[in-house]
Amino acid sequence: MSSFKLISRDRVAHLLVAVLVGTLFVPITQMSVPVLREQASAITTGALLNLDASNASSYSGSGVNWYDLSGNSRHATLVNSPTYDATNKAIIWGADNTSKHATVSNFYSGNWDNGFSVSFYADMGTAKSYARVFDFSPAADTNGSPNNINVHRESTGTNLRVTFTSTAVNLEGSCKSGSIIDNSAFAHYAITVTSSGACTFYKNGQSHSTMTMTGRSGFPTKPTAVARGSAYIARAHWNDPYSDGKLRNLAIYNSVLTGDQVTANYNAQAGVAVAQSALTLSSTAGTYGTPLRLTTTGGSGTGAVTYTTSTSGCNITNTDSLTVTSALTCSVTATKAASSGFTAISSSATNVVFATRPITIKAAARSATY
Repeated sequence: MSSFKLISRDRVAHLLVAVLVGTLFVPITQMSVPVLREQASAITTGALLNLDASNASSYSGSGVNWYDLSGNSRHATLVNSPTYDATNKAIIWGADNTSKHATVSNFYSGNWDNGFSVSFYADMGTAKSYARVFDFSPAADTNGSPNNINVHRESTGTNLRVTFTSTAVNLEGSCKSGSIIDNSAFAHYAITVTSSGACTFYKNGQSHSTMTMTGRSGFPTKPTAVARGSAYIARAHWNDPYSDGKLRNLAIYNSVLTGDQVTANYNAQAGVAVAQSALTLSSTAGTYGTPLRLTTTGGSGTGAVTYTTSTSGCNITNTDSLTVTSALTCSVTATKAASSGFTAISSSATNVVFATRPITIKAAARSATY
């Protein structure tokens, strides 16, 4: 008679675990563990204003309403019909002196004791002298304004400058960063200023330069705590030209962003997938009997191009070769896949015409004697 042993409940549990797990166990060194990556998101904590034309909740792509995502209802209104760049998801201010700009309602009137920061993703346009990113004042004035905050290009160069004025316009504190602007190209910029006037400029998430605010005796090192009811974007309170650039995002804080927070804002904007430039099928004629290699022009990024046809007798082979069973006209659509920073795009359906194959008849040389 066979014998058996009673085993404890703990032992049973161990055996069950061994049965369930034993054959499934893989040494940790052999496991491929997926890395979970958190989607980059902008810093919203402490934001006084956050306008983002790449976010449909902020701007729909048309109309005059540009909504503030900070939760403070400081919405912007587009003035004189700026247009929308759907490819780069940005507001287009247009050529110089077109008066296209935006106004912000109900801007913050509290204190700036914890410092100032601004973060924006923009194409700064061409070298328009002293063109503004934004210019916020208590009241409209083309000869300068007291209690002003503004960020602008210095003269026609590539320096970026932040300026605070106090109750007297000539008491102006400012910092500038040299050779930071890329003309007519998108980049992310950020400026932080401590309440004592220590400034740091960033470009594309990296520290670019640091300095201390300067100005005439008695200049402010932080914005004054007043209401700014005349708050312009892309327009100045001085007699300076309107911006001719583009703006995707503008966020302002009454605190000093850390370097990591600036980088987070940059990553959030740089990670926005935008539309590619138009894609066109460029190979539109072939000859029956000879495969036609399909080609395109346009598109953006590094995504692969594929082709499809719904025409009977037309076939795509080897990814990009079009063959036909007779002299046909094939309707072909090209698609360029999404890649880093770009969404997928397709061409319009395009006719590719195959001509008949030429037939050559050559008489054979024959001779005979009769």
